[in-house]
Amino acid sequence: MAIGLGRFMGFKFPENFNSPYIAQSISEFWKRWHITLGSWMRDYLYIPLGGNRVSSKARLYINLWVVFLISGFWHGASWNFVLWGAYHGMFLIFDRLFLNRLTKPIGKLGRIALIFFVVMFGWVLFRAEDLAQASNYYSAMFSFEFSNVYLFVSAKFYRVLAMAIALSFLLYFDRITIGCDRFVDSIGFSNQLIKTFVGVFLIVVSVANLAGSGFNPFIYFRF
Repeated sequence: MAIGLGRFMGFKFPENFNSPYIAQSISEFWKRWHITLGSWMRDYLYIPLGGNRVSSKARLYINLWVVFLISGFWHGASWNFVLWGAYHGMFLIFDRLFLNRLTKPIGKLGRIALIFFVVMFGWVLFRAEDLAQASNYYSAMFSFEFSNVYLFVSAKFYRVLAMAIALSFLLYFDRITIGCDRFVDSIGFSNQLIKTFVGVFLIVVSVANLAGSGFNPFIYFRF
C-alpha cells in the first residue's frame, strides 16, 4: 500500500517486506522483515559499532545483541520491547554459533516451520501490553489445555486465516514465484484494464469493510 501510494505522489519506496515467513533462519528473517529498519540499524548502529570487522567473535556477538536491544527499545519504552529485541539478538547469535548447522538435517520445510515458531513466540512479547500479560499468554500456550478453546468461530475468520496462510507461505514454492513473474510479464493492454478493474473493486471492498468495522487503531500509534 505504501509503495503504491508513494508512486501516485512521485516517490519510489523500496520493498519493505519480502515473504518473511518463508525464512529458514532468524538472520534470513531479518533480511526479509522490515527491510528499511534493518538497513537503518545496519548502517547507523551495527557498522559504527564495528560490524563484522572486529577483533573477536565475542565482540561481534555483543554488537549484534546491542543493536537488537536498541531496536527493541526503539519500539517502545517498555521491558517487553527490550526483551523482544534481546530475544531476536540472541537467536541471531545462535544462528552463527550452531543453529544453522544444527537445523540442516531437518530440511527446508522443517527450518521454515522452526523459524516460524521462534518468530511467533517472540511476537507475544511484542504484542503484549506488559510482561504480566505476556507471561499469562505463554502459560496458556504451553498449558496444552484445550477445553476452553472455541473452534466454531465465524466462517469469515476461516476465510481470512486461509488467505493469510496462502499469502505467507505460497512463495515458498519456486514454481509459483516463476509463474507469477511470467504472468506479470505477459500482461497486455486489455489485461491491464482487467487488472485495474479488479484492483479498484478490491479497494472499494476493503474500504467498505473498514468503514463497517469497529475502531482499530494503527499499530504504530503504540510506539
